[in-house]
Amino acid sequence: MTTVRDERLGAALRQLDTPEHRPSFHLELERLLAAEAAGRRPVRRPRPRLRWGLRVAFAAALGALAFVALDIVRSGDTPGPVEVQEATAADVKVAVSAAVARAESLSGTYVSRERTPESDQVDSTRGTFVILADGSYHTKDGVREDAYDARRRVSVFYDHGPGYDPYAHRARRLAAGPPDSLGYTDSEFQRELGSVVRALMAVDDDLPVEEIEVRGRRAWRISTPVRQDRLAGEGWSPDHLVIVVDQETGIPLRARWTVDGRLRHDLQMTNVDVNADVSRSELRVRIPAGTELTRSNQGFQRVPLDGVESVVGYAPLVPSWLPEGFELADVTVAEQGNPTGAEAMNPAAPGVVSMAYRRGFDAIFISTRVAVKPTGGAIWSDPLATGEGFVDNPEGVELERGALSGVEANLLIVPLALPHLWALTEELVVTVAGDLSRDELIRVAESLEPGP
Repeated sequence: MTTVRDERLGAALRQLDTPEHRPSFHLELERLLAAEAAGRRPVRRPRPRLRWGLRVAFAAALGALAFVALDIVRSGDTPGPVEVQEATAADVKVAVSAAVARAESLSGTYVSRERTPESDQVDSTRGTFVILADGSYHTKDGVREDAYDARRRVSVFYDHGPGYDPYAHRARRLAAGPPDSLGYTDSEFQRELGSVVRALMAVDDDLPVEEIEVRGRRAWRISTPVRQDRLAGEGWSPDHLVIVVDQETGIPLRARWTVDGRLRHDLQMTNVDVNADVSRSELRVRIPAGTELTRSNQGFQRVPLDGVESVVGYAPLVPSWLPEGFELADVTVAEQGNPTGAEAMNPAAPGVVSMAYRRGFDAIFISTRVAVKPTGGAIWSDPLATGEGFVDNPEGVELERGALSGVEANLLIVPLALPHLWALTEELVVTVAGDLSRDELIRVAESLEPGP
């Protein structure tokens, strides 16, 4: 039974300026609860305080193509060439944006190196990856295998690391995009790599660019500071990132994170195919017989745009403007959604619409849900807040046109979050997120009108 005291205490706690759990928290909690229900106590292997990505799942949905690469291009249909002389950072950003927009698939192998500050030990992990422009991916290393099939809207992972009982989970009927698909259609490291491209896009257009050569290939080198995790502890959170971009293709070739000039994390990509023919069978996660497999149904169904209102009870908000090249890729709806936001404190609102627009590896996600009143005096918070260790300070923007005219929106563009804008009206909670600049986010939001 909930008392008035409970509600007041809960409301007060929710007002505290506290950071979130890491993005994978709720998925791990679900795994632990499922294990407990099955009468099994899984053994947790020790983790460092900040996990900087030994599990790679690249940002197909987010357009994150920043990595260290060797022998990168092996395809007859690669982006480029990009002819830029005496490039500025603005030129490099244009080249990377063009490459991301044109790519249809990437596949290859990788080596990840990570230095632990406490022991000064450097650990390496090797793995493989496949990424498709529709948002699908498959990654595998020595500990975990992850995959998401965007056509089937099914996510599967298999974890068999030391100290664990082998465990697998399959989630189906997923939303077209965030905030309702977080933890299933991307990974912790996928978001970290997404931060690299966003960091690149956020640098000053006049930032110095160094012309270098990488294994015989002409490349640009950009060095930029990055936002630190204030709760990570000394030496754990990188303060600097160096990005190297191949001049011929516009594909980023290198990403190196450092703390006070010392290595924190880097990646080396080898045998990478750009736009090679990739079978969808490569998205399959092979789970050994006898492995515990839990399942979940997220409750989203795919519908045509003109069928949305019959399910959720209101007309979807559809953009009349998008950057050139974006096309509607998916529309999903749920009669009842799941909680969103920091600590999942936003209520599980009904009538959720999740739409994805894609252009190569670039993606834009628009979601709406009925603005039910949170209980206990709580208020709605950002459905796409950054992550563990961060308290976001969004920019307030009053929208001037469209269905959201006169609404005060909150806009957040930082390296570790998916660029997004969210707004609360009397009827709906609206999010616009994806590979967009500040002005583009605002313009898309101001173009939303009831559709189709």
